[in-house]
Amino acid sequence: LRSDPLAALVDAYLAIPDVARRPNTLLYDWLRREIAARHIRGLVVWRHTWCDLWHAEVQRLREVFGLPLVELQADGCESSGAMPRDGGRVEALIESLR
Repeated sequence: LRSDPLAALVDAYLAIPDVARRPNTLLYDWLRREIAARHIRGLVVWRHTWCDLWHAEVQRLREVFGLPLVELQADGCESSGAMPRDGGRVEALIESLR
């Protein structure tokens, strides 16, 4: 960091996994490490309705990780960021993990 702070900053920002980066292997590698390290048993994908990248990735997440997954959509109109039905869907996911 002291010898080349700009390079350290670039490395830090380029290491952020993102669904938009292609190939998106960084995202899947990061998720694989985090899922194993945290003993994750289910996934919640919260995305904006207009975000086609995350929408397209949901099925692959299911296939690659084999975990129960619930997809929640935000349309930008609700003030809390969650629709009333989302609570029930998250509860169902939690119930399936018991």
